[in-house]
Amino acid sequence: MPQTNEEKTGDLIDLFGQLLKNKEWQKTLIIGEYLATLDPEEILAYRAMGISSLELHDLEQSEKYFHQALEWGDDDPETLLLIARIHAYRGDLNGEIFWLEKTIERDPDNIKAAFLLALTCLTLGEKERAEEFLKGIIASHPDHIPSRRALADLYLSVQKLDEAEEQLREAVKIQGDNSQLFADLGYILKRRNNFSEALTLYFHALELGPNDVTRYYDIGDTCLALGDTERVILYLRKADQLDPYNSLVCYNLGRAYFDSGRYDQCEAASKAALQYDPEMVYGRTNLGLSATVNLGLAYLNLGKLKEAEHCFRRNLLLTASSYFNLGLSLHRQEKYEEALQNFLLAVELVP
Repeated sequence: MPQTNEEKTGDLIDLFGQLLKNKEWQKTLIIGEYLATLDPEEILAYRAMGISSLELHDLEQSEKYFHQALEWGDDDPETLLLIARIHAYRGDLNGEIFWLEKTIERDPDNIKAAFLLALTCLTLGEKERAEEFLKGIIASHPDHIPSRRALADLYLSVQKLDEAEEQLREAVKIQGDNSQLFADLGYILKRRNNFSEALTLYFHALELGPNDVTRYYDIGDTCLALGDTERVILYLRKADQLDPYNSLVCYNLGRAYFDSGRYDQCEAASKAALQYDPEMVYGRTNLGLSATVNLGLAYLNLGKLKEAEHCFRRNLLLTASSYFNLGLSLHRQEKYEEALQNFLLAVELVP
C-alpha cells in the first residue's frame, strides 16, 4: 500500500535526525527541499536546511531558511540564536544584539543568549551593559563559570581587583578541578603583589594540569618576583623542555641566569628569546628590546665588548623616534635647548 504524505513526512523527519547527526549537510538540503514540497509548513525542514547552509557557509541562504521557519510559526529560541550567529559571522554586531535580545524576549532564562549578549557588548566597549548581563546570569545561575570568568576579566580591565578576585574565589569553590581558574586567581593576587599566595595557587594549578607549559611559566615568573632565582631556573627549564620555542620563557630564563651570574647561559637563553627575529627587522617589541638588553649585558660580563656594543646600538636605533618625539614635545613647551639636544640625538642615530 503506498505511503501517505504524512507517513513520508514522518520517515523524512527521522532521516533528518540521522543526517544532521552525521553532518551530511548536502544530503540534508536535498531531503529538506523534498520535505518542503510535501509539506510547505513543515518548520523542521526549513530549520534543518538553515543549519546545513550555515555549516556550508552560505549565510544568505541560511538566513532565508530560518526566516521561513519563523514565518510558519517556529517558536524555538535556538532558531533566533542561529540568526544572531549569522549576523556575528558577518561582523554585524548590532544585528547580532537585536536577535539575541529577541531570543531573551522569547526565553528570559536563556543563559546562552544572555552570555553571548554580554560578550558582544564587551566587544563593542559597552562594559556597564555587559556587567549588568553577567551579574544577572550569576544571580540566577551562580554556578555558571564562564560568566564569572568573563566578569572577572571585565573587572580586571578596569582595575577593580577586589571584585575580580571575589568572582574567581567563588569560581574555584564551584569548580575545584579547573587548573585555569586557580591560575587566573593566582594572576590577580600577583597583580596585587601577594606573591606567596599566588605561588600556592599556581602550584595547585600545576597539580591539576601537570603538562601545561603555562603553569611552569607562572611559577617561574612568580619566583622571579620573589627573588628565588634557583626555583625560577628549575621551573622555567621545565617550561622550556615542554615548549622550546616560547620566547617569553626564554626571556625570563635569561634574566634568572643573569641574576645568578651564569652569563654563558644568559647569552644562550637571550638568543633563544630573539630566535624569530634576532635583529628585530620585522617588528620592535618590548620583549625583544628587553631580551636584547639581557644579551648585551651577558656579552659585557663575558668580555665580548663588540657584541655588547652592537646590542645596545641596535636598541638605540629602534628607539630613535622617541628622541625626536620628546624633542617635539619640549619644543612646543618652548623648552628649546632641551628640545635641540633630543633632536640632535635622533639625527645622530638615524642620519
